[in-house]
Amino acid sequence: MTFLTEMGDLQRFHNRREVAAYLGLCPSSFESGEATDRKGRITRQGPARLRKLLCQAAWVAVSRCEETSAAYHRIRGGKSNRTKKALVAIMRRLAIRMWHRAAACGTVDELLGRGGPHPRVVPPVPLPAVA
Repeated sequence: MTFLTEMGDLQRFHNRREVAAYLGLCPSSFESGEATDRKGRITRQGPARLRKLLCQAAWVAVSRCEETSAAYHRIRGGKSNRTKKALVAIMRRLAIRMWHRAAACGTVDELLGRGGPHPRVVPPVPLPAVA
């Protein structure tokens, strides 16, 4: 439920890259005209609460799910300095999987408008009493 409330309107994301960019789980880019494509740490844009939730869920998925555990160990490659990189990759994978699942189920009406302009509600004007 926290994922849905933090993400807001799921239809504003057109692909998985936009989801990862919103959550801050994509690498920052250090490029200039002469340098090659260099990637840095994650951008940490978006809701920190959701990243913390995804981190906890990723550790559980690594310990409980064989497919996720295999992907984690493949990315980590047996090196202890790749633990965080592998965990961020699993977090991104979980977020995209939840986005696909939630988008397939349909958007909840209460969550529409969280990510964009809210519709303006104009109260009805009372009519003057005719004597």
